[in-house]
Amino acid sequence: MILECKKTIRLFSMVCGKTMDSEKAFLKDLRRSSKLCEVKTLEESHFIIAFVPVVSRAGTDIEAALDQIPESRPVVLVVLHYTFAEDFLAPDSSGCVNRENVFTVDCVFNEDRGLLRCHRNDEALKAVKKHLEVDEDKTMDDNFTSTEHPSLTQQYPSQNRTSVCRPQNQTCSRRTLVYFAVILFLVILVTLIVFLYVSRDSGLI
Repeated sequence: MILECKKTIRLFSMVCGKTMDSEKAFLKDLRRSSKLCEVKTLEESHFIIAFVPVVSRAGTDIEAALDQIPESRPVVLVVLHYTFAEDFLAPDSSGCVNRENVFTVDCVFNEDRGLLRCHRNDEALKAVKKHLEVDEDKTMDDNFTSTEHPSLTQQYPSQNRTSVCRPQNQTCSRRTLVYFAVILFLVILVTLIVFLYVSRDSGLI
């Protein structure tokens, strides 16, 4: 297997939970690149690609998954968010990763369709291909025959070392609350004015 993959990037896949076979669709798309192959053992690999479904809280589930993933290889972490909406704004899970050499992307899936065919998942796949340098318009060094991928000798920081998750739609939620508070204030103000007006006409004031 190693001899067949000398000029490609070798991935070892891990599944950390119930993914509804979403990893199969993702890996199938990755394997379309002639520069990448999947191997069966960690020792043969350049990278680990791990699929983590969010069941309770993203930070908790990701931390539990990272405890299972070896640190001997750089990791591509595919975080799976359960939803039926293809336009679901999943949070940026890289903020939940507090470990070096972990590249994180977010995808959406559900039990009926598995990995959804949507813009978010397409962008996640493109990001992983770019990170692994397997875009078809790029070429690897023909002299690269080592069993070690260059990324194994490079240390790159995690995308965000803060251990707190920051959802992308947090700003929208705050804005909605402000609008609601303003509307509620106006309703109360109008009600008070009407009450005072009616009370004055009826001689109560």
